Amino acid sequence: MDADKYFENVRSYMLLAKKEVGQNFLVDPRIAKAIVDALEVGPGDRILEIGPGAGSLSYFLAQGEGDCTLLDIDEALIAKLEKDFGGNDGIHPVKGNALEADFGDYDRLIGNLPYYITTSLLEKAAVEARAGCRAVFMIQKEVFRRVLAKPGEEGFGPLSILLSLSADIERLILVSPSAFVPAPHVESLVFSMSFSRKINFDRASFLAFAKKLFLHRRKRIFFDLSALVDKEKAFRMLEEAGIALGERAENVPPSRFLRLFEEMKR
Repeated sequence: MDADKYFENVRSYMLLAKKEVGQNFLVDPRIAKAIVDALEVGPGDRILEIGPGAGSLSYFLAQGEGDCTLLDIDEALIAKLEKDFGGNDGIHPVKGNALEADFGDYDRLIGNLPYYITTSLLEKAAVEARAGCRAVFMIQKEVFRRVLAKPGEEGFGPLSILLSLSADIERLILVSPSAFVPAPHVESLVFSMSFSRKINFDRASFLAFAKKLFLHRRKRIFFDLSALVDKEKAFRMLEEAGIALGERAENVPPSRFLRLFEEMKR
């Protein structure tokens, strides 16, 4: 089936889109192809597509050289994908929850992320993606601000800190609501994350540590740190990490967060 016919079929699934889980089906084949091209799939790459929906990205993934798992929680859509790609040995539709998958099993991650679990999925990718993995995700434009947020900016927090330390991030495509059925009320944005081949710290523990230091965002970082260790040790750790005693977590550069984490491990 050519792209125009396939995407007309995708459009016909509009009435099956479930609003409660944020299903919006991409019906612009040019955008879908550009997203898949940005993934830079090589021969034998293991790919995980998160929430394939009616198969907009899957259509172009099926034309590539990778081995692709299409993971969706919707049984009816999995049945559609099995019918669409049943003759392709490189495509594997699987019913399941992406939050329970092991992202570390894959070389490439891709998906139009469900809005209600976007942050959880991005955190999971930031923690589990293997060194050398490349991810291409579409999310709400407003959420992307948190991904790239710098110290002192709105949205700066544990996720943006961890991503800045472990991945190179690139904004790729702005997608209007008209590219979807049903049309969402917000713009979407496609971006890539390429995870460093030199990741050498425990990202899961680091993320948990950073979250504890943002429990009281408006208070000094010393306040939350001294809830984890005694005040004397907290003072020493901040000094060793080059962080002022009166500084707030929202103003601390990622590199100093990492130094603080290393002091904590000692």
